[in-house]
Amino acid sequence: MELLEQAIKLFSLQDYDCRELEGHEGSRNRIFVYSKDGEKKFILRISATGDRTENDYLAEAEFVRYLAKNGASVADVIPSANGKLVEVIDADGGGVPVFISLFEYAKGMLLCDNGYCYREGASLEEYFFNTRKTAEYYGLYRDIYPPSLFEKLYSLGYERRTAASV
Repeated sequence: MELLEQAIKLFSLQDYDCRELEGHEGSRNRIFVYSKDGEKKFILRISATGDRTENDYLAEAEFVRYLAKNGASVADVIPSANGKLVEVIDADGGGVPVFISLFEYAKGMLLCDNGYCYREGASLEEYFFNTRKTAEYYGLYRDIYPPSLFEKLYSLGYERRTAASV
C-alpha cells in the first residue's frame, strides 16, 4: 500500500479532499491539506529525514498537545485511529521509518501561500502580539519536560533546569 494511502487509513481521512502543499528549498516534510465541503480541516505531516527519532516526534506532539489543552492558540495534534499522536511506517520495506502526524488546521495564511516569506513592514502591534504568544508558550513549557527532548538536549551539552530555576 502506498504511503499516503496508509496515512489516510491511519487517520480516517477517506472522506476528505487532499492537496499536497508545494515544498520549499530545504523542506523537511511532505505536507497535505485535508478539506471537506471546501473547508480546510487538517494538516497531515509526513517526515522521513533520518535525523529525528520517534521519541523526538512524540515529544514535539506531546508538547503541542499540552499547549492546546492549556489554552494556547496552537493547531492541536489529532490522534490516529490507533490513538497515537505519531504513527511510524516502514514505507519502503528497507527499515527507514516514516513519521506521520495529523494537526488541526490553523486559521490564517499558509506560509507557502506567501512564497515562504514573512511579511515585510509588520506593525509594532504584531510584534507585541507574537511576543505575548511566545511568552504564553514558554510559561506552559516550563511546567513540563518531555523526556526525549531532554535526552537530546543532554547529548548537546545542555543542563536540564527545573521549573523553579526557570
